Parts: sequence; structure tokens; C-alpha cells
Amino acid sequence: MPSTVTGDATGRDAYADSHAVTRADDRADPRLRPHGDSHGDTCADALADSADELLRTAVKLDAWAAGAFGVFLLALGSLVDGPLGLPLAWSVPFGVAMLGGALALALIAGYRPIPASLGALVFACNAASSVALAVLAFVDLIPLTGWGSVFMLSGAAVVGAFATAEYAGFVRVRTAERDRT
Repeated sequence: MPSTVTGDATGRDAYADSHAVTRADDRADPRLRPHGDSHGDTCADALADSADELLRTAVKLDAWAAGAFGVFLLALGSLVDGPLGLPLAWSVPFGVAMLGGALALALIAGYRPIPASLGALVFACNAASSVALAVLAFVDLIPLTGWGSVFMLSGAAVVGAFATAEYAGFVRVRTAERDRT
């Protein structure tokens, strides 16, 4: 098989050299770095990447859960009206909001590393959502049945669990950011 590589005395060729430069340049931007690739990073950068993992995992799981629940509310919203007392006029906007939140969370999870400010925003939004769901279970704003109230309280607990994990991840990221400076 003939070789098309034109190399110098060291065996390196211009094609490989040009791509090596591009790859090194890509690694300079942490958002373009492959997951888990810490080549060329300082020790503090590597620690920031590991501190980032809890927050990234929680945000990814939150994005998937929010997306799945949004699809559920949009696809089957008319079926939950009777047993839960959640009218379609509420389930559709909730479903759309859940899909929008899922998209935002997926975008945030894509940052390498996730900035502490975005971690704080995710935590704050989930904490507020958890409280709002709990309040909705007890006020007469939505004509929920008993099962509907249990459903809302369950949702508040799940969102609160995500908020707790995201807060723990935020604290790790914030500490790593402070240590790097």
C-alpha cells in the first residue's frame, strides 16, 4: 500500500503538525475540551473539573427528568385532569415550561466547567420551584384532588432533591473557583 505521507527526517508530516496545533488550541478553551481530558491543565484546573462532576451529573439528570415530565404533561395532560384535578389549562403550560427548563439545563450542563454562577442559578430556580409546588398542593388555585395534592408534594420532593444535589455541586465548584484564584 503506497504511503501519501510526506514527512521530514523525524517522520512527522505537515498534516499531523497542523492538526496537533489545532488540537492544542482547542484544549486552551475548556468548553471545547473532551470530557475528562485534562491534558495540559494545571492541577487546580483538574480539581475544578472533578469538583464540577457532581453539579454536572445533577444538572444532566434534572434536564432528563424535566424533559420527560414535560413530555408526559403535554402528551397525557388530558388524562390527569380527572384523577389529579390538574386541568389541561395548567398541564400544558407546566409541560412547556418543563421542556424549556430541560433545554436550559442541558445547555448549562454543556459548559466545561460549569461556572459557579450558573450552579447558583440552577439551585435557586429549583429551590423556588420546589416551594411553589408545595404551596400549590395546599392552596385552592388549582382544583386538585387528594391524589393531585400528593402528586404536587411528590414533585416538590423530587425538585427539592435535585436542588439539594445541585447546591452541593455548586459549593464544590465555588470552592474550586476560589482555590484557582
